[in-house]
Amino acid sequence: MRFKKFFAGMTAAALAASMMVVLPVSAADAADLKMGDTLLKEDGSPVIAKAAFASGDWGAQDWSSSIEVKRGTNTLRITPKDNEGNGVEVKGKGASVFCIDMEGIYEQYPNMNISVSKVTLVTKKYKDDGTLDTKEDGTPKVKNTVLKAPNLEKPEKDAATTLDYAKIVTGDPEGKGNWRIELYNSFGSTKEDGVNPFKGIENMEYDYIDVTFSVWDDTTLEKNVYSDFVIDASAEYFDGYYEAPASEDSKARAYRNFIYLCGEFEDVNKPSKDLNCWDLSTVTGVTFFIKGNEELLAKRDWSGFGIGFSCDSANWYQVESTNMTYQLDDAGNYTDADGDGYADLIKPGSLVKVKDGLYAITVVKQPGDYGANDTLPGFFADTDTNARIWLNDWNNDESGEAVFQLDHVVLNPSPENVYLQDKIKVADGTHEKQTYTAPKWDDFNTAAEPSEPSEPSDDQPTDGETLIGDVNGDGKINVTDVSKAAAHVKGVKALTTDKQKEAADANFDTKINVTDVSKIAAHVKGIKKLDAKPADEPQDPDNDPTSAEVENLPYDAFLMFTNSSWGWGNWNGHSTSAADKGAYGVDAILNGDGEYTVSITPESLETPDPAVEADAELGIHDAGIYRDEATGEIIPSEGATVFCVDITGICDGTMTWDGEATKKGTQKKFTDADPTTDIMGKGRYTGQELTVKVTSIKADGVELDFDESKFVYGNIEDNNNRYRIEIYNEYGSTKDDPGIDFANLKFSKELSVTFTIEGLTKG
Repeated sequence: MRFKKFFAGMTAAALAASMMVVLPVSAADAADLKMGDTLLKEDGSPVIAKAAFASGDWGAQDWSSSIEVKRGTNTLRITPKDNEGNGVEVKGKGASVFCIDMEGIYEQYPNMNISVSKVTLVTKKYKDDGTLDTKEDGTPKVKNTVLKAPNLEKPEKDAATTLDYAKIVTGDPEGKGNWRIELYNSFGSTKEDGVNPFKGIENMEYDYIDVTFSVWDDTTLEKNVYSDFVIDASAEYFDGYYEAPASEDSKARAYRNFIYLCGEFEDVNKPSKDLNCWDLSTVTGVTFFIKGNEELLAKRDWSGFGIGFSCDSANWYQVESTNMTYQLDDAGNYTDADGDGYADLIKPGSLVKVKDGLYAITVVKQPGDYGANDTLPGFFADTDTNARIWLNDWNNDESGEAVFQLDHVVLNPSPENVYLQDKIKVADGTHEKQTYTAPKWDDFNTAAEPSEPSEPSDDQPTDGETLIGDVNGDGKINVTDVSKAAAHVKGVKALTTDKQKEAADANFDTKINVTDVSKIAAHVKGIKKLDAKPADEPQDPDNDPTSAEVENLPYDAFLMFTNSSWGWGNWNGHSTSAADKGAYGVDAILNGDGEYTVSITPESLETPDPAVEADAELGIHDAGIYRDEATGEIIPSEGATVFCVDITGICDGTMTWDGEATKKGTQKKFTDADPTTDIMGKGRYTGQELTVKVTSIKADGVELDFDESKFVYGNIEDNNNRYRIEIYNEYGSTKDDPGIDFANLKFSKELSVTFTIEGLTKG
């Protein structure tokens, strides 16, 4: 992906800062790389991650701190210095540029998956007399402050600086083949409100900053982690040991089992499975397969064990113990506090015997079960950087030999690996088998290619012919091809070969424009399959331009909308989709006069935009759509804050919506760029010569009443080339006298606007 060029205004000295010199290491086959192995460039030298940092006042900078990048978790310490990063270490505050660069590897590792899991502000400690407080070895004592995500429910509890890790951007902003992690950049995409990952960035103070991030060279490597993902307890990230007896009088000991999922734990020296590149909050079920010592079980009358989790968001909590226990009231009756019709569990359930020597139990995350973590969708939070699973076997055997030990665990198990005990109905005391459905990988992570049935098979003829849509020529049609086609259309990076251009021309009109990008994206999203190239003369589809008089076509119209609570939002059209401005509506391509319809649906809003890296990290676009926890049904959108239709590329910026001339300074901002893909490109029309009229507004297919005469039409913002139909805007002229009952607008399936336009083909 590509986004805004970002080193504008940087000093020449900073740009010329040297990279750490590293001796080349032996080249290795990338397929043989294991956890912790150094990623290599094609010449066999290590991949280097280098700081690009400047404080808020530019007084503290770092352009040289670097590390060799490992497959898995990495930590880069940013060390700010004065004299443009070349002087002595200084204390910094705020940030103007906060990035990490990995140079020259974008083409070699196009499917890189990078995620930042922790940012730690490190400050030196000082004594009361003002002198530096040091350890015995002379190194300074420090205080570490990990930046937390904002508290959306109780923002008043937020720290002075918060960091929304999901908004951190990764990609190749300058099209120079470099991978970049952009945490914040006052010259880049993350500076804008709404996409800025930081709140209160100006408040953070530090002597150093540690950035912990995970790097995976192949995002498909562990594709099925969330569906029956097995972790063997005999692997290197497992630890099993006997704990000393609690007292001299007791010879019984606990046998502790740990599986380290991600991060580092101070009390152990074990590597983790390193799941940092995956969203651990999506782990909603775990099956524990436990080895049981049948001989010891037969000898004793008591043995106990516990299962639990340990992570940042909930330090230590137990979710399972030996026996199922139900909550009873004073009269001895089952309680049903959550009103679901089933008895409340104090302890979830007991083991199910799989075979001799092997037992199993599936633990399912449900609201009301696990204390501090009740509000989480899974056992872990998406911000957890340290997470582990544990099993403790408590016994009274003097030998200390364990009765129960972990054999393996299965994250989000499929039905054949689910072992659940019965639930008891409060009404009649009857039993019902518990159920659990494992989430699918594609529900959470679209960095992996879409799977059937959402992705059409790429079954166009390929024997000696071009696979239409396969822009990079790898034999598949996916988001990489969408990005490459979009980069060509937007002038970021041109396609260079005839084969690439032929593959990108999805409608066979010998031109590559936003129509082709939309068609390839629709194929990838499973909306409409691409056609094979006709054997005869190239022909245009019905919606393509046919009049030689029409210039600057096609125009992209989209529904700009957000409801009264700022959910269900769409702010951009597919023609200008970018890293900082994703597009999520069902757009209309205007190829001349006629009637067109634009809309938004839950499917369109939650489908990730290929141009937005944050969408790929989440696996879904967070559009503020909520669902009923009990039924899973969508909670309808209510009201409207902004409700407009924008058409990109039409206006030339010379006239406002009411016919007044714009300021000359405003007019000078317009350029000769292609107006259909650049909102500052000069269009063909003032807007006054066009006749536009809304003919229909539907919510879930039902026609809404409206007074079309109260809508506002034209180049309303006048600082871009978009022609706008303002139906209602809390910040516009329609606020005082709206032409639609926006307060009672309600829908859950689709909101659509149909309009007519005349004047595009004249003159």
